[in-house]
Amino acid sequence: RSRGLGDVYKRQGNERAKKKIIEIIDDFGLDFYLAATQQLVDDAEVQSRAKIKKLIPGKYRSRTFCDTTGPETRLRVVELEMEVTTEGDLIFRTPVISPQVKGYNQCALPGVEGLVFSVLLSQIFYDVRWNSGTARLVKFEIPPGSAMNVKEDAALAYCPVGFGMQLMGAVNDCLSRAAYVSGEYDKIFAPCEIVNGITYFCLDRFARVRAGILADCLCIGGGARYDRDGPDSSVTQWNPWSECGDLEGYEMVAPILYLGRRHLPDSGGFGKYRGGAAGETLFMP
Repeated sequence: RSRGLGDVYKRQGNERAKKKIIEIIDDFGLDFYLAATQQLVDDAEVQSRAKIKKLIPGKYRSRTFCDTTGPETRLRVVELEMEVTTEGDLIFRTPVISPQVKGYNQCALPGVEGLVFSVLLSQIFYDVRWNSGTARLVKFEIPPGSAMNVKEDAALAYCPVGFGMQLMGAVNDCLSRAAYVSGEYDKIFAPCEIVNGITYFCLDRFARVRAGILADCLCIGGGARYDRDGPDSSVTQWNPWSECGDLEGYEMVAPILYLGRRHLPDSGGFGKYRGGAAGETLFMP
């Protein structure tokens, strides 16, 4: 129901934006509008390059691992290399990467690009204009047929909340390494990308087949910062909101009874500043 309302709000927002754009064109003319929008894109590129140039040029690497969801059970790896150039470009490569598999826990290249930008917009480009101008300075060199750039005939269903989400942790790691050597300590961010999903497959009270995943796995804690704790049960970086889901909603579609949910004490790890506490769920079939 909440997602249905969200769709309504999106449509209303689009209609309002459309109305306002027409008003601007009527007031100032089409030529001014086109020139102004192009300037917004150019501004985003200039502002984004200025942010990247604060980092020391070099190559920063991080690895992430994942198992396979599907008929092939194997450990897979992605070594992500982020190159910061003197011109203010970011180049993402994968010197070590597993091939695509028959399972669906893998990514097409557009999905990877979207997930990487979710991190960049929140960690570096948070105070610049958000538009395609930022994309001009970010490049991807990921081999086709790999776990992060599958071919068109590959199974695909789990990128944002699976292997792709773990890749986002490697992006955070690379950015934090670059921030550390560049003295940008306030931008150091402990990665937090691993989730344990609770799935169910059953008959509901109306004898209908039900299968799904309980979103409690998204009640993860945010990574600790250089100077402060991470937030408890925080957002996932590809969402601007936290979405653990209401207990009653899951009880309506799956034959489970929730006995409780809380923040798990001492789950934020060690250090002067801890990571955010994760969620703990107790339920029974």
